[in-house]
Amino acid sequence: MITKTRYSKSRVVSGLLVPILTILCMWWAFPTLATEPDFYIDFQTCKTTAGYLVLSDQSLNVFEGDTTTMACSKRGSAISCSFIFNDGGTRRKGNSEKYQVVLDSPPLLTFMTPNGADVIAVNTTEHAAVIITRIVDEKFIASKVCHGLYTTSFEIEEMNKSKE
Repeated sequence: MITKTRYSKSRVVSGLLVPILTILCMWWAFPTLATEPDFYIDFQTCKTTAGYLVLSDQSLNVFEGDTTTMACSKRGSAISCSFIFNDGGTRRKGNSEKYQVVLDSPPLLTFMTPNGADVIAVNTTEHAAVIITRIVDEKFIASKVCHGLYTTSFEIEEMNKSKE
């Protein structure tokens, strides 16, 4: 049975405080964007399914995936994002990636890398985002799915004003 959880705005805002403060404190780690990001996505729940290219009972595994925080700028149908990877509790700077918008029909925004390895879907009304990343290696093929919090720069600015 699938149920939809609705959150009140006050509950969403109070629940956003810690991830948003984390994003603000880590702004220095996003040096690859030319301008201030338009939005942030904090992927805090990830699962990876890997199929190994060997015949055994252990050929298919599901495990926790490393989480990621993204800072993104949208210009027309192009989106550029910088990453911070949270590897085993240690935050480290990542790369940047360019995406192409596939669907921009508010409240839905979907964008993907040119090779289709990453697909990101956002519901701006629900402040929710999902990323699917496909990984191909000579020993395995994997798919990582993460769920996270979507926040605009404007929302962060408004929260900062309300704290003053």
